Amino acid sequence: MELEAIGKSDKGLRRKINEDNFFVDPALDLYVVADGMGGHKAGEVASRMVVDTMSDYWRKVRSREFSALSVPDQPGNLRQRQAPDQLHRFVQHADP
Repeated sequence: MELEAIGKSDKGLRRKINEDNFFVDPALDLYVVADGMGGHKAGEVASRMVVDTMSDYWRKVRSREFSALSVPDQPGNLRQRQAPDQLHRFVQHADP
């Protein structure tokens, strides 16, 4: 089955900037959409961090730099179970 994917976002009529972010990479089989939660402080920062963290993690998994299920305890490696906590901290930090 062939899949085609594109990404497009629009700020809409109420916001001055577009706080949404997305990542489309068919080669990685990864498609991420992060809603910037317009109206909250630094929503575009939080949504960019989500996209960057998820794409970086999945690249490492796909390149076998580490396994999605068992990641060695080494500084700098983001364990799968820690990823949601890390993303939550990014969002909290961006919107004090």
